[in-house]
Amino acid sequence: MKVLSPGENTGLDAANIQVDIEWSPAKIGDDDVDASAFLINEKGVVRSDADFIFYNQPQSKDACVRFSDSGNDAGAKNTFQINTTAIPPDISKVALALTIHGDATFSQGTNISLKISNSVLFSPDISSMKERALIIAELYKRNGAWKIRAIGQGFSGGLEPLATSFGVDIASPPKQMPPVPEPASNVRLSKISLDKKGDSYTISLKKEDASREIEINLNWTSHPDGAQESGLLGKMFGRKSQEIDLDLGCYLELHDDFKTCIDGLQFAQDGGPRNQSTRQGCYTSSPWIWHMGDDRTGGQSTAGETILVNPQGFKDIKRIIIYAYIYKGVARWGETNAVATVSVPNHPDIIVEMGNQNNKKTFCSLATIDFFDSNQIRVTRNVTFHTGHDECNDAYDWGMSFRAGSK
Repeated sequence: MKVLSPGENTGLDAANIQVDIEWSPAKIGDDDVDASAFLINEKGVVRSDADFIFYNQPQSKDACVRFSDSGNDAGAKNTFQINTTAIPPDISKVALALTIHGDATFSQGTNISLKISNSVLFSPDISSMKERALIIAELYKRNGAWKIRAIGQGFSGGLEPLATSFGVDIASPPKQMPPVPEPASNVRLSKISLDKKGDSYTISLKKEDASREIEINLNWTSHPDGAQESGLLGKMFGRKSQEIDLDLGCYLELHDDFKTCIDGLQFAQDGGPRNQSTRQGCYTSSPWIWHMGDDRTGGQSTAGETILVNPQGFKDIKRIIIYAYIYKGVARWGETNAVATVSVPNHPDIIVEMGNQNNKKTFCSLATIDFFDSNQIRVTRNVTFHTGHDECNDAYDWGMSFRAGSK
C-alpha cells in the first residue's frame, strides 16, 4: 500500500475506485462529523450546487460520485464510489473534505485516514488542528490520467464557508413570520378538529356526495429534530438523525362480515393498482378501498400517505378504524406532528392531531369511521396506543390474527 505524506501524489490504478474516509471517535467533542466531495472545474469552483455531494445529496447528477456512510460508536466511515471515466470533461478535480457540525475542532479527535481500496493510505496529523473543516485530498486529472494528491489542510468555519469557497450557493434561510392565531374554537377555517378521546362528528351525505370519494390522509414530520430548512442549506444543516417512518393503515369491516387490514406491511409483497384486488385493497370493486402506497418521508412529502374510499361501496362498509404505527425509529409520537385527516366532499375536513404524546408503544389507533346505511358517517377520535396489530386487534374486537412481517 502506498502511504502518502501531505503534498505527495500518486496515480490511480483503476477507473472505478472506492475512497474510504474514517475517523475516531465517531463524534468529536460530542459533535457529528461528515465527509463531502466537490466536483471542481478549471476555475476552481463547482458548476452548480449539484456538484456538492454529501449525506443529504448522496450522488452527483451523472452518478460519477456516490456517497454512503457506516460506522459504530467507536469510529465512523464515509465512503465515496468514484467512476473516473464518468466524470464530465469540464471537471478537473474532485475535492474530498471532512467537517465537524459544532464547536469542536479536529485536535479533539484521535485519528483520520483516507484509503483507496488497498492501494493508497493518507493519515493527516490533526493533533494541533484548530479548524472544523479539513480538505483531506483531491483527485485531479493530469495528461489524461487521474491521480490523487494528499493535502490535509484545515479550513476555518466549518461546512458552510468551505462549501461557499468552492462556489456552492448557500442561500440564507427565510425569516420566519409569527403564526397567525387561530380562533378559539374546534371549527377552524372549514376544518373540524376532534381534540379529545371520544369526540365525534357526524356527516349526513347529500345525494351529490355519494358520487365523490372519501380521502383518509396521514401526514407527519419524519425528522424528529424539527422542521428542516428548505433548499441546499436545509440539506446541509437539517441533520441526518434517525428519521421516523410512520405508516398509515386501516381495519375495514363490511356488513357481510368480510374484514381486512390494509397497510404498508400487509401489501409489501402483494400490492397492485386500484383496479386489481390485492393486499393493497381494491377501489373499483369490493372492498371499495385502496391504499395509495407507502411513503417513508412523511413531512418531506406534501401528500404523506392516503387511503381512498369509493362512494359506490358506502352501503357495504360497516366501519373503518384508522391507525398509524412507527415502522422505523423509536416511539417518539410527540415529535412526529402527525395529523390524520378525513376529507368528505362538500364538508369540512375532520382532523385528528396526535398532539404531544409520549407513549412508548409504536402502534396507535387514531379514529373510527362508522357508516350508517349509505347516507351518514360518524368519525370518532380514538388515539389509543398498543404494542402492535395484535393488541389493537384485541382492543377493538377485529377478530383477526397477525404474524411478523417486513417491508
